[in-house]
Amino acid sequence: MAVPKRKTSPMKRGFRRSADALAAPTYVEDKDSGELRRPHHVDLKTGMYRGRQILTPKNKEALASFLPRRRQTAVWQGGAKRRAAVFKDERRNAQAGTLPQDRPRFISSYE
Repeated sequence: MAVPKRKTSPMKRGFRRSADALAAPTYVEDKDSGELRRPHHVDLKTGMYRGRQILTPKNKEALASFLPRRRQTAVWQGGAKRRAAVFKDERRNAQAGTLPQDRPRFISSYE
């Protein structure tokens, strides 16, 4: 049986294991629909990719709501992380039966 000639140092062991970590997937806010999506992926709600219609959406209301949502994205200045946090708060408020009335309600595909 093969036996290592020298003990593997903690530094070498760490370098070897550095590639084993799993990174969380990143999300970006789609500039057309305002939805969160993976970078360089098709927006599954609208079927758009880089300004072109690639897929036909299964839900016809999703395509109909595409143009109004484009104008609503100017409301969100905090970026994708802020948007996700707001949707999380809205879900929590919706379950409690209270929704804030001071701003418009947006529909998320991640609910």
